[in-house]
Amino acid sequence: YWQAIRSVLQGDVRQVQIPGKEVRPGIYAGLNVAANWDKIKVEGPIYVGGMTRIEDGATIIGPAMIGPSCHICEGATIDNSIIFDYSRIGPGVRLVEKLVFGRYCVDRNGDHFDLQEAALDWLITDVRRQDHIAPSPQQKALAELLGTDLAISNAS
Repeated sequence: YWQAIRSVLQGDVRQVQIPGKEVRPGIYAGLNVAANWDKIKVEGPIYVGGMTRIEDGATIIGPAMIGPSCHICEGATIDNSIIFDYSRIGPGVRLVEKLVFGRYCVDRNGDHFDLQEAALDWLITDVRRQDHIAPSPQQKALAELLGTDLAISNAS
């Protein structure tokens, strides 16, 4: 699955066009994407699904796909990752070579964890949740100690 998405984004699959409008070279966006492309660091190829909101200061490095109705917060980094529909990636979160769907995060090797069980649903969650988990004082202190780069990288 991962390789299939990457191949489409990189133009390696003949006769398959990336949906949406090309807003920058190699950057495709669906309908009603809320993003100020001048204030977001992007390196294609990238596809952003419709109704997604990307805050200023986010970084997206392709190949990357962000599904519809997602929210990428300020300072978040999506690097060579696939983010499924309705995902909220919190401020400062750094995802490198990850699949995020629902409450699960999977790396290229198939290693995965449940964000809720790992008590990380204050960083990555479903945008439809009405009870967004606010970080505890301990989590805020950890975030401050680590800076804004709360990495969920290949080391996890």
